Amino acid sequence: MEIGGVFISQNPQLTKLELYGIINTLLLHLERMVSMTNNLIQKLFMIHTIDLWTTSEGNSFDEFDQAFASGATASGLPYDHYIVARHCNTRIRFSDNRLKIAPKPSAVIFLKQNRPIRLLLSDAVTDINTYICHALVQRIGKSSLRVLFDKFGVTYEEIDLGCENTQSAPSLPYETAVYSCDRFELLKQYLNQPPLSILDLRFNPTIELSLSLSVPQIEFHIQHRGGFISEDYRHFIPLQISHRLMTII
Repeated sequence: MEIGGVFISQNPQLTKLELYGIINTLLLHLERMVSMTNNLIQKLFMIHTIDLWTTSEGNSFDEFDQAFASGATASGLPYDHYIVARHCNTRIRFSDNRLKIAPKPSAVIFLKQNRPIRLLLSDAVTDINTYICHALVQRIGKSSLRVLFDKFGVTYEEIDLGCENTQSAPSLPYETAVYSCDRFELLKQYLNQPPLSILDLRFNPTIELSLSLSVPQIEFHIQHRGGFISEDYRHFIPLQISHRLMTII
């Protein structure tokens, strides 16, 4: 007789030895299943909603500062690792040509326990290292963000994906500042602080914007539908459709 890949004889003197063989075989199968599951989980994250910042001409310091400092306190940080990715295959599509958005071939991906939790997309001309250094001198309580990085052991890595961005970079008459929104708290923050707080924004329920990015083990596909936009189309708060925020608006 065979159980779990182990041949079982009818001799009662071998019962204990055979039992050990069954247990070891089952444990081996279980270990393989756990390993395959972990490899599958580690292989690919599909991200449809996330805290997202995109840089715009003349405003990159604000985006980097917010992306690195948002949610940080003296007692902890919302992320424990970040990846600087260059020459990405970022794709941006929008339904209204009055939106002017330059290609974003660089990215900073923030992770907590290996899971992506926020994303910063940047244009080709921004010196990412300079802007990160600027972000890390921000004060969080009595310490700088850089000191907190050392305290909580935040790590980072840099990768170059070697992609020629397939979207051209035409000369734009202006660039639309995009404030992607996936949380009601973030929406209130955007609406109550300059420059958006002093602009006459109107809600457009049909305008669409999609952002996609592929990096090792992570696929971002962020879809937006509807949002608040300024009359001159220079400021836009699109709402991510995969988040419950869409049920509130």
